[in-house]
Amino acid sequence: VKVSASVDLHPVTQGRVQEAVTRDRARKKLGVNLPGLARGQGIRNVGAEVIQETGGVGGAKLCVGLSKILNAYEIAFVVNTGDDFIHLDFPICPDLDSLMYALSAENNEELGWGRKGETWNFLRSFAELGGENWFQLGDRDLAIHVMRKQLLREGLTLSEVTSELYQRFGISHAVIPMTNEQVATKIQ
Repeated sequence: VKVSASVDLHPVTQGRVQEAVTRDRARKKLGVNLPGLARGQGIRNVGAEVIQETGGVGGAKLCVGLSKILNAYEIAFVVNTGDDFIHLDFPICPDLDSLMYALSAENNEELGWGRKGETWNFLRSFAELGGENWFQLGDRDLAIHVMRKQLLREGLTLSEVTSELYQRFGISHAVIPMTNEQVATKIQ
């Protein structure tokens, strides 16, 4: 596994990537090629030669460029989850979502974040009722968070949920959260 960043992968992520690479090599030797993920099968399509760590809008732009020159079997993306949080009882994964929107050409280029064609009717109505609106959850974006919460409640891991959502957006490159566990960035 070649890592294109100067930072080492988290040991848990490195182990998952190694497992996935081993599974992919075994499938190739057997002549089995499974580009997608069936529910419960774990990480999909991670026999990549290059692993790119990424996060944020800038990282998503880099990954779009890389995805245009490297196919799904040549590169996989490991995405930061240190900025994930719970908002209005929904799991928010900003870096995973930014990359999903960018790779599927669904990103809002005018704002630089979120989905194109976004509206904020829910948030406006929620604020009118006295709800907090500091985090701009758009209506189309909210659907992603509701679906993520539903799939997590069904028992899927964050990696499986991510794979499922990315497939629904037509993305063939493997995208793996850096961990399935909750981690938080804390400033003291």
